[in-house]
Amino acid sequence: MPGVHSKTVAGIYPIRGILHLIHHPRRLGGPIMVSSAKACVVSLLALVPLFHVGYRWQTRLIGHFYKEWVHQNGGASGSFVSSLVKLLGPGATAAVTSGLLCLAESFMVTSQVTTYFIGSLREQFFDVILQEHGIAIPDNKKTPAQLDAERKQRHEKHQQWLEQPIAESVEEWMVEKLDIKALPSTQQEMERAAKWWLSGSHIMGLCAKKEAQEWPLNWLPSFIYVVSLPFTFVPVVGPISFLGLQGICQGGSAHRRYFDLFQWSNQRRINHINRMYWQYQQFGTVAGALEMIPFIGFLFAYTNQMGAAMMVIDMKKEKVM
Repeated sequence: MPGVHSKTVAGIYPIRGILHLIHHPRRLGGPIMVSSAKACVVSLLALVPLFHVGYRWQTRLIGHFYKEWVHQNGGASGSFVSSLVKLLGPGATAAVTSGLLCLAESFMVTSQVTTYFIGSLREQFFDVILQEHGIAIPDNKKTPAQLDAERKQRHEKHQQWLEQPIAESVEEWMVEKLDIKALPSTQQEMERAAKWWLSGSHIMGLCAKKEAQEWPLNWLPSFIYVVSLPFTFVPVVGPISFLGLQGICQGGSAHRRYFDLFQWSNQRRINHINRMYWQYQQFGTVAGALEMIPFIGFLFAYTNQMGAAMMVIDMKKEKVM
């Protein structure tokens, strides 16, 4: 179980980011409004058909599912979810579930559009907040010679993989990219490896790594999103679980900018994430919920970065970072 070594209530930092923008609208609002306007126009083209067509179709499908559920369970209360469906009725429960599912689907659309239109602008706001509080931003720009050396190293490594047998190449790739110490050979080893690899702290650590924005790790949040999307079919408990899973990835990436700026090693990042797991889980869950709001989720993509920077400042004051 990850340890807790801070009094920080991390869930308030996304809200603090919003308040910071409200208090500095002229200085911070201009760049945000321009990029958000572009992103909103593109999102409208995708989200309006999604809600217009998808909501009705999903409501009918989910309503049929809930009616069958109630019919099979008869009058028995069974679980909390079954009792809730019977209390509200299959139709009302289906409408609510379909609405939540559309919100989750819209988050997928807006997150992709946000990445395209906003890009590094969020990182700039993160840096601004750090500088406001006296934290100097190191100049880590690489020289052309360093970039050429890195490209040469990647090319040589790629050539080595091509020369190896396919099985060895795949194993080496999985061990390096997916943070697997060694491929399991027995059923017990597979069970232990799966339990460890699928744990929240390990996934959060992967999202904080240097390579988190490179393939295949850059697909990890989207994969978790798609896999956990069916949870939204389950009333109350399902959406909460879905948000919690999104919070793992959001929490892991919250301070990746800081880690990159100050050149933390992957092991140091993972150790820090493990110590502060619940703080990052809180932050990620609230931040993810805000970014899920259609049309204005772009705005919160900025303010979440501001809140993450404020969280860094307070953690440094508490000497836990």
